[in-house]
Amino acid sequence: MEPSFTAPTVPYGAADIFPKDTESFAAGIWSIWKDVSGYLAPNFSAALSVCVSVLAVVLLISAVNCLEEHPASGLIGTAAVAVLLLQPAGTLMELGEATIMELHEYCKLLIPVMTTALAAQGAAGTSAALYAGTAMLNSVLSGLLSGVLTSAVCAYLAVSAAASATGLYPLRKTADFIRQISQWFLKATLYVFTGFMGLTGVISGSVDAAALKVTKFAVSGAVPVVGGILSDATESVLAGIGIMKNAAGIYGMLAVVAIAIRPFLRIGIQYLLLKITAGLAGIFTEGGAAKMIEAFSTAFGWILGMTGTVCLLFLISIVCFLKGVG
Repeated sequence: MEPSFTAPTVPYGAADIFPKDTESFAAGIWSIWKDVSGYLAPNFSAALSVCVSVLAVVLLISAVNCLEEHPASGLIGTAAVAVLLLQPAGTLMELGEATIMELHEYCKLLIPVMTTALAAQGAAGTSAALYAGTAMLNSVLSGLLSGVLTSAVCAYLAVSAAASATGLYPLRKTADFIRQISQWFLKATLYVFTGFMGLTGVISGSVDAAALKVTKFAVSGAVPVVGGILSDATESVLAGIGIMKNAAGIYGMLAVVAIAIRPFLRIGIQYLLLKITAGLAGIFTEGGAAKMIEAFSTAFGWILGMTGTVCLLFLISIVCFLKGVG
């Protein structure tokens, strides 16, 4: 009789949407989506109210400037937008960090189970190597993403606010530098991880070409900054789904999705609506308020990219072990 390995119980925060039937990954994902769909409307409403308030500020300042342009309009617009968006930005940063840490803590419990299951198949050396590499990379990269990028978001918003209020060229260039470095860091983090997974042989396997094309397109468009890189890594996840016979692996992947999906949707809704708001604001003014909205939308994009990146990193980690578990 083959040994049975049980995945750690899904955290309490995700338990209400976790599927009761975990025999099929596809059925489990559908069940999670049905349960979480009701979560979209209230978050959309809250995000929309913030964006409407921000756009109202832009229209008011634009109307005042049409009558008589005030030299302090840039400062006033920047301050008003910052006041309206700082609280949502802080909430989303905390949410992204908390989600990353919850995923990390869960996978710290799950990966040893997957390692034991792989070792029981006679691949003790492989399981030990995968465990060491995966645990180290997950720990280091999760810490870097949540710590470094969160600090970078705060620095970027502070410098962008100063640049929008004053219009000083050095401050604008400093904000652009922080943005470029942060985007490079996020991409480099993904390249390191997917490179390691490529060495283990997990980024391989045959999957349905149509399903792969649709999924890669969806991921590429959904996650800002790193969507293209993540879409290239989705093949490993789809390949893992095709070979899943291990109950702990199916349960673990569903748990990761259940933990991450609500924060990802909440951040994604706010990012999408603010991106639209930034576009509309740019029609009416090119002043500090419009630049500040664009800066916040960029920051929300980083938070969304960071959260989506960590979720997919852990899914790929599980697939790494599933490749060797019967």
